Amino acid sequence: MRLKLKHFAWVGLSLGLIGCQPAPRSVVMDLDAVAKAMGRDVAIAGKVEAATQQLNTQLLQAARDMEEELTKLQTQIGSSTNPDQLDQLRQARLRVQQNIQNNKLVAENARNRVRSEQILILRNEVRPIAAQIAKSRQAEVVLLSSQDVMWFAPSADITSEVIADMRARAGTPAAPVAPLPPGQETKAVPATNSPPPKK
Repeated sequence: MRLKLKHFAWVGLSLGLIGCQPAPRSVVMDLDAVAKAMGRDVAIAGKVEAATQQLNTQLLQAARDMEEELTKLQTQIGSSTNPDQLDQLRQARLRVQQNIQNNKLVAENARNRVRSEQILILRNEVRPIAAQIAKSRQAEVVLLSSQDVMWFAPSADITSEVIADMRARAGTPAAPVAPLPPGQETKAVPATNSPPPKK
C-alpha cells in the first residue's frame, strides 16, 4: 500500500511540475486586416469569381445536354402509355434532376477549394514575416485573431507591423496606423478562411 501511495505522490508531483511550466509567449495577427490592407481580399474574391464563372459555364452546358437528351426521349415516346417507356422517361427525369443538383454541389465545393487555396498562398507569404516580428518580441507563437482567441491585449497585436513590412517589400507607402488607447482590449474577429467575407 505504501508503494502505491508513493507512486500517486510522484504522479501528482510530476503533474504539478508540468502544470507550472510557463505558457509560451504569444502574439496575435489579424489575417483579414492584412488581406484587406494589401488588396488581397479583392484579388482573392476576383480569382474565386473567375473560377466560378468558368465552372458554371461548363455546368450549364452539361445541363443543356441532359435536357436535350430528355427532350429526345420524350419525343420518341410521344403519347405512348406503355408502362416500361413511361418508367424509362420518369427515371431519365430523375437522373437529370439529380445531376443538376450534384453539379451545384460540385460548383460550391470548387469555389470553396479555390478560396482556400488562395488563402493558403497568403498565409504562406505572411508566415515568415510574422515569425520574424514575433521573434523580435521574444514570442514563440503567432495566433490568428479569429482562431478561438477570446481576448488579447493591444500590445500583443502585430498586425500593423506585418502590414508595414509587406508594404515595404512591395514598395507601397505605409499608411499611418492610429494608436489604440492605453489599456484598450482587443476582441477576436472573423477569419479570412471562414465562408465568404466567413488560411
